[in-house]
Amino acid sequence: MKTKLYSLLTGLLMAVSITSYGQEFVNRFSIMESNRIYIGCDMMENQDETLLIGAVICTNPYYYDPEYLIYKTSPDGETLNSLSITVPDGMNGQFFTNAIDICDKHFLLRNATVPDSYIVTNHYWDMANNHYFRMVAIDADLNVQNDISILVDQGIEGAFTWDKWLIDSQNDIIASFWIDNTFHIMRIGLDGTVKTHREITDIFPPKFDYEYHPDTVLWYTGFGIFDDSPLTYYKLGSYQTASENYPVHCYFFDEDLNIIRTHWFERYDEDILFSGGNSEHIIPMGENFYLMASEMEFPNGDGGSALIKYDMNHNPICISPEFGDLGYPFDTRVANDNSIFQLYLNFGYTAWPVSLACLDNDLNLNWDIVLPGLQYDGLGGSNMIAKANGDIVVAFEGSEDYGNSNKGIYVYTIRNTPANTTEKTNCDSFFSFYPNPVKDQLSLRFDDGVEPESVELYDLAGRLVGTKPNGLESIDMSAMTSGVYMLRVTMKDGARYHEKILKE
Repeated sequence: MKTKLYSLLTGLLMAVSITSYGQEFVNRFSIMESNRIYIGCDMMENQDETLLIGAVICTNPYYYDPEYLIYKTSPDGETLNSLSITVPDGMNGQFFTNAIDICDKHFLLRNATVPDSYIVTNHYWDMANNHYFRMVAIDADLNVQNDISILVDQGIEGAFTWDKWLIDSQNDIIASFWIDNTFHIMRIGLDGTVKTHREITDIFPPKFDYEYHPDTVLWYTGFGIFDDSPLTYYKLGSYQTASENYPVHCYFFDEDLNIIRTHWFERYDEDILFSGGNSEHIIPMGENFYLMASEMEFPNGDGGSALIKYDMNHNPICISPEFGDLGYPFDTRVANDNSIFQLYLNFGYTAWPVSLACLDNDLNLNWDIVLPGLQYDGLGGSNMIAKANGDIVVAFEGSEDYGNSNKGIYVYTIRNTPANTTEKTNCDSFFSFYPNPVKDQLSLRFDDGVEPESVELYDLAGRLVGTKPNGLESIDMSAMTSGVYMLRVTMKDGARYHEKILKE
């Protein structure tokens, strides 16, 4: 089949000239404590480049004695200070001894009005089922500046589920949660004042104008800011249908937290369907575009995570290559130079490695790597910081070996480095490769008069694993392990072309 550089799966590509990037691991460190495990992960960067890293930490292996522990570290991992946040006095902390009940209730947020100032939010309850929202203000040195608790509701006996909280451009906290089938959304000032509290009972109805799977499953997914001008929020949910795909339903809220419109994300085109569940999220891109991160089902039947770029009227612009085999998108960041970083989980392996991809503004793939030695193992959690110098810092809760009880937080700094070469994309490609997926021999054919400088095959950790010998038009992949590889063709003028290869 004909190949295009960083194929977008959409029509013909216009001729362009872009800058190629590579990756370099600058630093790696881990945080662990004996007989304790970590659940979830938050990360912020101070102005002096020190890091604040927070997570629920509890006794191994039974998830008892939970606390939210925040570390202040140097960029290279030296622990400078720490702060433990536990249940307030008098709230009968014996009621929630299991960290599974509270692990997704803590969030570290940045206070935009004061440099290096942060808010730790969490939700707790007492023996009478009174639910409280708590805000702990801290500075860069982990000194507690304020500690405010707000009674959300009394005597609640139904299911109680929180989304991730956020701080918006008005510097208010927006908190959303479910009590049984009622959706709550709140605007709260940093002084603890509840400015707005909406209760919505008709959001994500169990039946819709759709042919549902007999055992319809509704997954409540992402919540966040859709646009800053005008200030708009989104809430996503995904349904399992009879065809086994998962279309995503989105509600949009104005700054007064009223629903103003809805939208179905059902398919990218006739062949590419949404196949998500609980990992979708939206990322604003300036004033005119946004990204949707989701699991997708592709024409070859494979499912993987992908990014789609839309305009503000929800018209699709382009789609990224597929990430991983049954990939699960964890986190997405847009850097100052419009590079896009996608952290995802690859279920296509025996163990589940954590991977990071870098794309350009048009969702062309720059590079795609596996974070070395890191396996997803349990509840997970992640965060990323896109630094001004182009580095990306990734923090993730996991273990070095799948099934290993020695869990911790792992932090990687990866440099996104220009390769000083020109990458060219044309409407008609000049080489083809087949088959893909491949079992044994990957065959390549070049147009008449085209002679590459080199043809190389890399694994997702960036290791060179194969080349095309001179005089031969194939690469022997028979002894290589199953998985995703990157084919790189370098021309004599320095231009480079890449394509993903799947080894069966």
